[in-house]
Amino acid sequence: MAAYHLGPFSQVGTLKRIGLEQLLAFLKPHKDFLAARGVRLPSPDGSGEIDYEGLIQVFMNPGADTPHELAEALYLVAEMATPEGMDELLQATKGHCGINLGNITDATPAEVAVQIVTVHSPSQ
Repeated sequence: MAAYHLGPFSQVGTLKRIGLEQLLAFLKPHKDFLAARGVRLPSPDGSGEIDYEGLIQVFMNPGADTPHELAEALYLVAEMATPEGMDELLQATKGHCGINLGNITDATPAEVAVQIVTVHSPSQ
């Protein structure tokens, strides 16, 4: 059986360091799946909080109902959410249309990876 490496999606502290806006954009295409698994995303008006522990449980226990796109996105972020991966992503996307990383001096590697995977996701 292959190892299942979740990187930033396996620890609450690391997950919380991803900007809320970026994390919600990343998760939004899978909101129905997450809700079916007991994790509701905050409403668009900003009310409610993210159940980080619940998210981690969903990510740590994939099933036949886990969308392929979500599993692939989790894998890509986990692989690129390192300082080296962040450097590679920033270099590869430098000047690329549609990518707005804002103030990347404060961004974590996971935040950069989440935003880039979200921008390039076919479900976006």
